[in-house]
Amino acid sequence: MENIVKLGIIVPTWNSEKYLKPLLESFQQLTCKHQIEKIVFVDSGSKDRTVDLLCEIQKIPQNILPIKVLQLDRNIGYAHALNQGIYTFNNYFPNYLLFSNPDVIYPRFFLDKILEEVKGYETLNIGIIGPRVLAPIGNGKWQEENLRPRNLWGIPQYRPKDQKVYFVHSTHGASLLVKKEVLEKIGFFDEDYFLYWDEHDFCTRARKAGFSIVIVNTISILHHPSEIRSESQNKSKIFLYYQYRNQFLFAKKNYGIISQCLFLCIRFLVFVRELINYILKKQWAYAKTMSLGFLRGLLNEKGISKLSF
Repeated sequence: MENIVKLGIIVPTWNSEKYLKPLLESFQQLTCKHQIEKIVFVDSGSKDRTVDLLCEIQKIPQNILPIKVLQLDRNIGYAHALNQGIYTFNNYFPNYLLFSNPDVIYPRFFLDKILEEVKGYETLNIGIIGPRVLAPIGNGKWQEENLRPRNLWGIPQYRPKDQKVYFVHSTHGASLLVKKEVLEKIGFFDEDYFLYWDEHDFCTRARKAGFSIVIVNTISILHHPSEIRSESQNKSKIFLYYQYRNQFLFAKKNYGIISQCLFLCIRFLVFVRELINYILKKQWAYAKTMSLGFLRGLLNEKGISKLSF
């Protein structure tokens, strides 16, 4: 008889009302083999009906999902919301925790299939599992988001076409299936980042602790499937600011002095290239925002920043 795997799910929300219905519908059929002990929605002070909708669903007699809603007064960051969700388990973690964005849709029996695919890799100590993450780009086409052309060091990386499971340095933060032993050994998410780079930091610490990180190439989730996000949406001012600020935090926390210098030199070249691109396009607001993030990163700022946008 197959062993039943116990799972928990944590979903941070912030003004996520429009995403909840499709997400919860996909949650109804995440597994037919294993046991979901608890689904924790951690809301960071939403101004829309996110919390109201979740509370309404909790009260529906036909609801079979073990939903818990945790309300925070304000938005203190994505990592903070994840950690608050982790704390609700009181250190009695299920076998796996799934950390999920609210704007995703999972395929039927996602958890059963993804756990089945990593069987046989036990000797490689897999600690974090991610699916393929697909986002719409228009005309019925989808683009894979979780494997960028280059890694954080600027080294080209390629997805093996014929491998069901392949190993990576870090995977997409929209959906992370994490073994409880990872949390027990390395701790939780680092709240200094506020937004972005926290998943890279978490994956880097996991690898240093001896865990492997994989993407299951045969299983895909849909990221914001009802929205075709333009480059300007994907690279908002908030995104640009924290992407360039937090690279300094990441380097300081994860590398020695020589590796820090090499890493930041490479990231500086990326910064200059993108800055020139925005200047040539006369997108002065973006150029100013990323420069501000870079400067405050140099000054070792962390946590939430005071911003005018």
